[in-house]
Amino acid sequence: MSAPDKSQDPDPMQSVDVSTMPGGVPQQAESPDGQVANRRSPDFYAQLLETAPDGIVVVDADGTILLTNRKAELLFGWNRDQLVGRSLEMLVPHRARSGHPRHRSSYVRDPRNRPMGSGLELTALRADGTEFPVDISLSPLITDQGTFVSAAVRDASDRKRTEQELRGANARLQAVVMDLEARSRDMSALSRASQVMQSCARLEEAMQVIARAGEGLFEGVSGGVYTASADRELLEPVATWEGLTPVEPFRTDDCWALRTGRVHQLGEDMLALPCPHVPPGTEWSVCVPLVAQTETLGVVHLRVASRAEHASSLVRIEELATLVRDQWGLTLANIRLRDTLRDQSIRDPLTGLFNRRFLDESLERELQRARRRGKQMSVAVLDLDNFKVFNDTHGHHGGDAVLRHLGRFLLESTRSEDVVARFGGEEFVILLADTSLAEGTKRCELLSEGWQRRAEEAASVLQPLPTLSIGLAEFPACGEGVHDVFGAADAALYTAKEQGRNRVIAAALR
Repeated sequence: MSAPDKSQDPDPMQSVDVSTMPGGVPQQAESPDGQVANRRSPDFYAQLLETAPDGIVVVDADGTILLTNRKAELLFGWNRDQLVGRSLEMLVPHRARSGHPRHRSSYVRDPRNRPMGSGLELTALRADGTEFPVDISLSPLITDQGTFVSAAVRDASDRKRTEQELRGANARLQAVVMDLEARSRDMSALSRASQVMQSCARLEEAMQVIARAGEGLFEGVSGGVYTASADRELLEPVATWEGLTPVEPFRTDDCWALRTGRVHQLGEDMLALPCPHVPPGTEWSVCVPLVAQTETLGVVHLRVASRAEHASSLVRIEELATLVRDQWGLTLANIRLRDTLRDQSIRDPLTGLFNRRFLDESLERELQRARRRGKQMSVAVLDLDNFKVFNDTHGHHGGDAVLRHLGRFLLESTRSEDVVARFGGEEFVILLADTSLAEGTKRCELLSEGWQRRAEEAASVLQPLPTLSIGLAEFPACGEGVHDVFGAADAALYTAKEQGRNRVIAAALR
């Protein structure tokens, strides 16, 4: 684009009233119309432009470039002769050229010192066609020939790069803060669950707490808690979340985490074999062993069908799984130890039944409960017939085997609300809640018959097992106090012995 013919006009800069321009142009003196006036020689302005740290481009109201400095040549890649006389739009990217004259005209109507495009991302066009970010400050030059505009242009590449680096650093810092906050929440949830577990009376309650806490900790990932059976051979589901379909009980050996005692992860280690209980096609899974002092208590199992969909959260889950194993495993070990000590204080070590101490407490408690509710309660006293002869014949090892066998039989043959205890030696007691003397007699007769069948089955392997004699009494029909009722049942037992053993005798009603 060629420059307009201005050979007949005076030098526009000879009569310019100059205002301050970013880049070094001095302040104008105030004129009668409110603008600034201060006349200098052209050489002064030319020298001032050349020493400015920014690229300076002076244009008229039509957008024709009148003056530039050396810094502008370096910024845009054009020689001064190639710029002067041409339209300012040659320095504007093509996509913004159509609207640029409108913005320029708007500025000429309201000329004042201000940054161009405040709040916008401005770019300029080099001679080689490349674009670069710029910061532009505009200043009006009021002259006798009209209003000119001075634009101070600065390459903003370094600023943009610094801002981008700061944004990246800020994003990384925010990610670190969010990660620390998430870890803090996880540790708080783990600690809270441990505190609640410490208040649990039994290990089963603690496993329920783990199930509830696990659902919150591993939100978004399918999971479940499985607890070991009494014989530690099977794992059974306690609770599941996030759509995990409970699998059938599986063997302890089917879980690699329980085999190794470590967190087992499928999907990261190429050598990690899938657990047999994990459905085929699972891309990622974690098994967290819950072990207390080498004793298997259960496992927390987590899995996702698509690893890619949960890639951002899997690292956190893997770390959290290790914390679960360490922290909750220790808590469960403490609960298990407490349970063991409690059982030792109330359980008979040979038969697993309640001991005499617990029986004394339970008898008084159950009698008071029956009295408050106006209910009946029966007390049965059992004794193995001729046990001393059997023990002398087969030794203490054989006698202990019979006592253990009888203990298992009584637990299998009574209700969960009944209290079954070893009173001492070969004598046992059963507290039958809400049971009349007639009903208790029938139940004890069934016990005696069941034990007799066991004795006959064992005869092919061992000498016939000792039979049972049972004495039975009822509260309140046989007495109002503990000693009265128990004494009546004990007297009935002696009657059964005197009448030939292997029978059930009910105490006489008062």
